[in-house]
Amino acid sequence: MEKSENIRTAVRTVTVDFNDEESVDIFNSVREELVSADIAEGAYEVDSFAFENCKKLESVDIPNSVKKIGAYAFAGCSSLDSVYMPDGVVSVGNGAFRDCTKLKYITFSKNLKEIGEEAFYSCERLESAVLPEGLARIGAQAFAECIFLTHIGIPGSVESLANDALLGCSSLESIDFRGERYTDRAAFNKAVTDSGIASGEVWTYEP
Repeated sequence: MEKSENIRTAVRTVTVDFNDEESVDIFNSVREELVSADIAEGAYEVDSFAFENCKKLESVDIPNSVKKIGAYAFAGCSSLDSVYMPDGVVSVGNGAFRDCTKLKYITFSKNLKEIGEEAFYSCERLESAVLPEGLARIGAQAFAECIFLTHIGIPGSVESLANDALLGCSSLESIDFRGERYTDRAAFNKAVTDSGIASGEVWTYEP
């Protein structure tokens, strides 16, 4: 038994193939001690809840084949500090990175179309988010309670922005929103107000 525990503790990096049952079993056996993970090329989706509460996970390599990051896939990964999202990703599910409290840097996929509800909720260390042109939907509380977020860039392609998408982002200094296709000015104003920004002078709206 002691030998088995030593082996488990020693596994700090693992390659996960979600299409292979044995690979998934190995991953599940060491997930609590996992520091780094590589998702095997060929995966279409990072499964919902796949890495949820892997509290020691610091980094993950997501391959270009991935199109979707499932709901709560990385929720509660409180040691994860950066994410590189390959350009194959088109959708980030609800709560995908919720409560990743050390997440500071995100490189977004250039082909991202949708950010789900609470996708980055309470990513407290996130300071800046420049979202890609082509993004169409930002869900409810997508960036809520990102208390160190100072700047967010929202592209003109956005057609749906939830009123409370920026709720509680109390450090926001600037919002750059070039809403060429976004017509609900009142909803945008509410999103800005709910974010906690004190003055409307610190954001731009250019339809």
